[in-house]
Amino acid sequence: MTPKQQSHLFQSFSQGDASVTRNYGGTGLGLAISQRLAVMLNGNISVSSKPGEGSTFSCTINLPVRENVKITSPNLEVVPIKAITTSREYQLQCRVLIVDDQRDVRHLTHLLLQRAGIETEFAEDRIQAVELIENQLQNGLTVDLILLDMQMPRMDGYQAAARLREIGFRRAIMALTSDAMQGDMNRCLELGCDDYLSKPIHSSELLEMISRYISQGRDL
Repeated sequence: MTPKQQSHLFQSFSQGDASVTRNYGGTGLGLAISQRLAVMLNGNISVSSKPGEGSTFSCTINLPVRENVKITSPNLEVVPIKAITTSREYQLQCRVLIVDDQRDVRHLTHLLLQRAGIETEFAEDRIQAVELIENQLQNGLTVDLILLDMQMPRMDGYQAAARLREIGFRRAIMALTSDAMQGDMNRCLELGCDDYLSKPIHSSELLEMISRYISQGRDL
């Protein structure tokens, strides 16, 4: 990274290169939050970088010196995990459109839904999703449900949800968002989404919600 890029790297909602946002998404909060936590611990996070060579991040924490401090080892206790509903317990006959700009997210979501018997289609951004659904509507056959990531480049999720309703998509749209604020969730519902899940998403919650909306059914 250049010195100019490094100068605003730890600022909120800022990233070193705009192309990072286009290719990988993200809000630009990770380093800002990490820096704030380091400062609260009397420390700091710094970066050393050369364009074309790489970057090195360092985190230092200034801990107080105390005498006669004993290092303890915790007594670990194995606690059995309660059984939860897994994707293999669901067998859903439907088609779902996964809209996310991150390839890894699309792939992992596809594997999860595939194990539950769900057919999947993909769109890398919301403009592509709208075009895909528009073509499907013209042919009279569309997906049963859309998983719509709300934080992606080009057309945002709120605009996409509204546009999908405008072109006549009447089936379920599920918003996937990392925003935990109630106002953002309400906005998703107001602009056309039927429901929402906050990231990180639990597979059992996702499949339960898909199962519920598929069983209700909606007309094109």
